[in-house]
Amino acid sequence: MSALDRIIDSAKERVDYILHGQSRRAKLISRVAFLAFAALFLSTIIPTMAQDAQSNTQQEVLEQPPLPAQETTTAELPPETSTATPLPSASPDPTMEALPNSIEDSTTAIAAEPLVDQPRYKLRVPASLNVDPRAVMRTIPAISASGSEFSLICVSGNGLRFDVATRRAPDSAANDSLLLGGDLSSLLRISGKSSDALALLNSMGGLSAYSSVSAIAGKTLSISFVAMGAPDISPEFCASSQNSAQLTFRALGLEVTKGVGTVKLK
Repeated sequence: MSALDRIIDSAKERVDYILHGQSRRAKLISRVAFLAFAALFLSTIIPTMAQDAQSNTQQEVLEQPPLPAQETTTAELPPETSTATPLPSASPDPTMEALPNSIEDSTTAIAAEPLVDQPRYKLRVPASLNVDPRAVMRTIPAISASGSEFSLICVSGNGLRFDVATRRAPDSAANDSLLLGGDLSSLLRISGKSSDALALLNSMGGLSAYSSVSAIAGKTLSISFVAMGAPDISPEFCASSQNSAQLTFRALGLEVTKGVGTVKLK
């Protein structure tokens, strides 16, 4: 038998003796002492163990790092209103207007007629030109004028015919925006932008005038400008002109003189 077994047997014998081998009075004292010891044990050891357990728990809690504070944002929602926003009324689809087929159509819409208030033009037209008494044709130097965006130029003269552009051949409209009428006739008409109309009038060396029946000397031509809303070469519009000039063809003086002198013969 080992020493541990002997100690256990000895303890069992003592406990048995205390519980059963003593007298009644001794048993009572032993029990009271045992209960006192048990009460002392419970009142001292158990609170100490509970305090140690609580301190360990607090220490674990303190050792844990504090969690970062979470940022919170408060979003204020606008109060709901029961008023319904009216939908915009549907606008009608735009209608496409018919495009003009040519420049003549578009200018007609702008009213191709003389302006009600005719502006004053600045004209540079020679008052007279010297010609050979036997000549039947004369070219006019460059003519300049300014006064309106669109113009109708009318050139007329009794017993005269007028020629522009191609010489000795009748020309018609240069294009839709520059109109030409009456070429090689006694009433020449050019209409369009003023600068374009003048350029055509002065082209190919300038306007040419021809006498129909005799020499051109002594004849007079008239050139007039009509301010237009758009190009047009209607002959009746020439009467609306308030800006005109006249040019007269003057014959050069031809004199025959007789000189008499002495002749020496050798």
